[in-house]
Amino acid sequence: MKKNLVLRIGLFYLLTLVIFALANVLKPLLLSMTLAALGTYVLSLFFLRREGLSPASVGLAFGQHSVVRFCCGLTGGLLMAGLQPVFLLASGQFHLERVHPSAGPVILQLSVYLAAACREELVFRGYSLRRLDQQYGLWIAQAVLFVLFALEHKITGMSWLTAFVGAGSGALLFGLASLKSRGLALPLGLHLAWNAGQWLFGFKGTPGLWRAVVEPGYAEQAEFLGYAAYGVAVGIAAIIIYFYYRHENHRAHTPAESQA
Repeated sequence: MKKNLVLRIGLFYLLTLVIFALANVLKPLLLSMTLAALGTYVLSLFFLRREGLSPASVGLAFGQHSVVRFCCGLTGGLLMAGLQPVFLLASGQFHLERVHPSAGPVILQLSVYLAAACREELVFRGYSLRRLDQQYGLWIAQAVLFVLFALEHKITGMSWLTAFVGAGSGALLFGLASLKSRGLALPLGLHLAWNAGQWLFGFKGTPGLWRAVVEPGYAEQAEFLGYAAYGVAVGIAAIIIYFYYRHENHRAHTPAESQA
């Protein structure tokens, strides 16, 4: 039974990559990301149907607390993203330059981040994470999805350090949020706000509302402080989630208890 589950999850992940690759052929980026997210959702429903499970059993159902949890995730993610420039500004070797983009490009970029976050949460924090957790427990489930999440980000162009320390730490936080809240609303809000916040502050390579500028000769120091701020932010968020849901049994199996 457990061996079959591992094979099914492996097949599920490979098929999500196929969907992602096929969707990426299309332009513009928002369309491809949206189709990848929708395709992954349909694939999740197919696997759940094959196993006789409901969407709610892996946190894919919309529940009465979904909107509130999503908003809490957005707030927390923006606070996390804001901690990086605070750390860097305090060093005195970094500053932000205000950029004045028009509303259209900002809305478009935020929409792309939303579609991308939806796709990744469905791939890594929905069917795969919840089924692994139910069969093997939190630590193994988190470890497997941590590696897959980091490797996927490495393949898409990140450095090993950024993929495993940056994206990997995010995977653990988003996984904890999914398991403890028994849904995807909270991790989706965190994920979206983190990526969007980094872009808005200019940490994604292209400026959002600001351009991040490091003084010459301080690039390594800025990178270290950036990772330190990220580690502090992830740690604080994880502690808050853990203690807020400390009385919850994250391994709930009943549909009524497993809503987004």
